[in-house]
Amino acid sequence: MATGSAFSNVLKAKEDLQKSPEQLEQEKRSILAQRVPPLQLDGKTKEDLIEKVLRLINLFILSLSCFFSKRQNNFIIFFNNYMVLFMN
Repeated sequence: MATGSAFSNVLKAKEDLQKSPEQLEQEKRSILAQRVPPLQLDGKTKEDLIEKVLRLINLFILSLSCFFSKRQNNFIIFFNNYMVLFMN
């Protein structure tokens, strides 16, 4: 089954090479619009917005920590702490 999957990936890549940059950009935007829900910011207080930003930063950091080494995680922790101080 892995061979079929690899073959389908090659076919997909070949199709993508034949598309214009505008078509690829439109597909990317369409996929992102489906996967990423819009932020509901209307009527939020400053504190609510800060809380939302901090949750998004923490989610981003958690996602990155899956991919980075311990040394890089230390930088991410530093960045997170800096953002907390910056937001206050």
